[in-house]
Amino acid sequence: MNDKNSIGNWETFMDFFAAELIIVAYPIAVRHGIGDVWDHLELDLWNVLTETVRSWREQTPWAEWPVEFDGWREDLLARLTDAAYRRTLEHGIRGSFLDLELDLFRAFHPLIDKIDHETIFTPALGRN
Repeated sequence: MNDKNSIGNWETFMDFFAAELIIVAYPIAVRHGIGDVWDHLELDLWNVLTETVRSWREQTPWAEWPVEFDGWREDLLARLTDAAYRRTLEHGIRGSFLDLELDLFRAFHPLIDKIDHETIFTPALGRN
């Protein structure tokens, strides 16, 4: 796992995944948000979602992944929803706090569902 190829593949996977997350999160944040500084919101969401995926990966033991895979995905979904929710709150919202959180959860859920063992283990192990 420490060879250059596997690290590069994993980084590429995380970058693409973060891009998919921001594509679904940003319109929700804008719809619920207030203010004029949408470019700052987009960058803040990008940073928090990317950091959430990276820190989650570092904190999740590899040895437990095959056994706890569904729990792993639920944990990632919860972390991503919470991170995007909190960051959007910092920019201000209008309407229901719960609606914002549920909209983010619903948007992220299909992306998390697309992740299977091969999606995770192939880039992480440096396989093409």
